[in-house]
Amino acid sequence: MPYCSRCGVEVDGHVERCPLCSAPIQHLEESAPGEARYPVDELNPKPLMSERMRRRILWEVLTLAYAIAVIVCIGSDLRVDGKLDWSLYPALSIALAWVYSTLAIYFRRQPATIGVVVTISTIAYLAAIDLVDGSFEWFFSLGLPIFALFASVAGVLALVIIKARERGLNVVAFIMIGAALFCLGVDLLVSLYLSGTVDLTWSLVVVLTLVPMAMIFLFLHYRLRNRFDLKRVFHM
Repeated sequence: MPYCSRCGVEVDGHVERCPLCSAPIQHLEESAPGEARYPVDELNPKPLMSERMRRRILWEVLTLAYAIAVIVCIGSDLRVDGKLDWSLYPALSIALAWVYSTLAIYFRRQPATIGVVVTISTIAYLAAIDLVDGSFEWFFSLGLPIFALFASVAGVLALVIIKARERGLNVVAFIMIGAALFCLGVDLLVSLYLSGTVDLTWSLVVVLTLVPMAMIFLFLHYRLRNRFDLKRVFHM
């Protein structure tokens, strides 16, 4: 409601003069509903890119990069040898990386879908690699056992990390222990496949390197977490 500019009395909207001092009441023009009171910049900002569009662009860029890499490998192989030979190995590996990238971009919130597709695509990749040289020898005796070992270690590792009440340096330690166990299993499977005997070699070096480091991280996480601020120590 308007006010008298002389005595400050509030008056009705239709009053032309103040009932106390007879001063004229000024009626300011009010803006219509939805009409901006102040001038709006004519240069409207461009709308932000949606999350779906960003994912699509990222996927298209990665797909183009993978396709170029495959074309370069196959073209180089045909130019040098006149036939497809070694280029099939990197081409299959790049195709598997494309599948993993697609899952990470479009299905990152669907762990069940990721697990099924990763399992099927990895098994198909191992079988295709075994078939490239014209034979089918080590897929069942070596490829599948190594993949089963990886899936088992990854599953247990994910379960341990999820069940952990606190996550910090202990997650790094768990990953190191899982990597050490996986390398130990691969070394065991390869030695059994090649010689039929257990002959652990390089995996022992990996275990002796990763396990002590994992113990140090576990000690720092569980023993010193209440005494020292690890974020300050490690600038986290």
